[in-house]
Amino acid sequence: MEKKRIISDRGICYYWIYRNPDIPQQKWIFFCHGLMADHTLFEKQLRFFGKTHNLIAWDMPLHGESRMYFNFTLENVALDIKTILDTENIHQCILVGQSAGGYVCQAFANKYLGLTEAFIGVGAMPLDIRYYNKRDLWAMQLFRFFAARYPYGLFCLKTVNDVAYTPHGQSHFYKSLLQSGRYGTRQAVKSILKAIINALKEQNFSLPDIPILLVVGEQDKLRFVKRQNIHWSKREKLPLIILKNAGHNSNYDNSNEFNIKVLGFLNKLLQN
Repeated sequence: MEKKRIISDRGICYYWIYRNPDIPQQKWIFFCHGLMADHTLFEKQLRFFGKTHNLIAWDMPLHGESRMYFNFTLENVALDIKTILDTENIHQCILVGQSAGGYVCQAFANKYLGLTEAFIGVGAMPLDIRYYNKRDLWAMQLFRFFAARYPYGLFCLKTVNDVAYTPHGQSHFYKSLLQSGRYGTRQAVKSILKAIINALKEQNFSLPDIPILLVVGEQDKLRFVKRQNIHWSKREKLPLIILKNAGHNSNYDNSNEFNIKVLGFLNKLLQN
């Protein structure tokens, strides 16, 4: 994949792009990782879907090589995605958003109507205040405090255990935390959770009428992720896949099943 970047007054965002030389007209997939990860969270998907699709994966602002970033809001980050698509002359894409990256994808799809062909949420939660009670919002605030005050070594160990189920998944996520470092991790948690909470409280949000697939790990330990996905699926009549032997980072823990299930969903898009 080719490494590229965009520059704005908020900072520099790095992304990696692959145009399939055999089928350059093929559909585009844009991968957006979650909090405290980086684009390598999707390394197993990039290898798999590169056979059938054109791909973009980025280091979301405040993560990886895009750590130097100011004024993180969901609207600003959605604009960054739009800038990448415009730069690459891409008119529509399939968004894959993991965890907090799912909020970003939903904000983009809502703001830039017609640019999102489908959305795949991986341990993602709805950007809709109707799904949250006061305890849920309090839990987000508590995690901000936990990240800021807890000894960093213990914070890393607990977080790795919470978000990844398999040894290889835990090892990979731990490397992401080490790369980000104490300050980078705490800044990302503080800024992004604040942006999410503000967006939930302030916006009048509804996803456009696009195909949506929800995926959640059977062993997801985060407080309300599985509950939210089940509720979201039932309320909006959305397909929900619960992956065995997988935690919050389900696409990494059980990449084989994830890739096969998602490919089936994408193949159905081609038939419509």
